[in-house]
Amino acid sequence: MRENEGDERAPNVGDLVSPVDVDEPAVVMRICDQSAGDYWLNQVDESLATHASCDPDEPVYQVVFPDPSAADLADLPRVPYPRSQLEVVGRIRGRSDGSDEA
Repeated sequence: MRENEGDERAPNVGDLVSPVDVDEPAVVMRICDQSAGDYWLNQVDESLATHASCDPDEPVYQVVFPDPSAADLADLPRVPYPRSQLEVVGRIRGRSDGSDEA
């Protein structure tokens, strides 16, 4: 079971989210299998949990910031965020439980 299962407000792939540190929306591209404590950021040589000052057990989401000049969202750089730093602002598709409210 993925970490976000059972959390009605957790983002799903395709959802529009608002990261706490950026004033523009992002799209969830992937829910990672690693927790924030295990997700390593080579650029800063520390875990996402340390870098983001979050719970090391939090799930990690990779998001992209849409760019009108991009032909494909998959071509954009993915940015990892812990769950606590993302707010769902729009559901692209309904949830499997029938709830599609953000």
